Amino acid sequence: THEEAMRDSIVSVLMSPKFCYRIDPSVSSKSERAALSPYALASRLSYFLWRSMPDDELLAAAESGKLREPVAFRAQVKRMLDDPKSVALADDFAGQWLELRNLDTMKPDPDRFLYWGPELRAAMKTETRMFFDYILRNNRPLSEFLNARYTFLNERLANFYGIEGVKEPE
Repeated sequence: THEEAMRDSIVSVLMSPKFCYRIDPSVSSKSERAALSPYALASRLSYFLWRSMPDDELLAAAESGKLREPVAFRAQVKRMLDDPKSVALADDFAGQWLELRNLDTMKPDPDRFLYWGPELRAAMKTETRMFFDYILRNNRPLSEFLNARYTFLNERLANFYGIEGVKEPE
């Protein structure tokens, strides 16, 4: 299914050598890669998806050695993505990829951008995080980042975009 393909893509990235192996910068040969310990892999996975330490189930998978098995690894990634803590992935990844953190330092001309202010800035960040999270959790096609005909907005943001009919502050 489409959902399985999307999860497989995420798992492929997480199982890549650049994610699963530690490269010693003093060694230039690709053959000198050292596999992460099961606990380091669990920690890297947990902090990437949850921005938090591994839970007991992930640590048990590391301890048993099952975390290195592709089927078990996929199952752990799926479980972790299904957990509400994975909203950290949307916050961090979208924040870096789309440079949302730069909104905090932007100071548009107040004479030209009358709507600009802390509320609009917060609404823009929330919209982007919710949009990214929706695409990830609902396994939407990546093309929807460019051509989606929906978004997540409140009344202030709708007014800024010129979208009529939104009358809610949340």
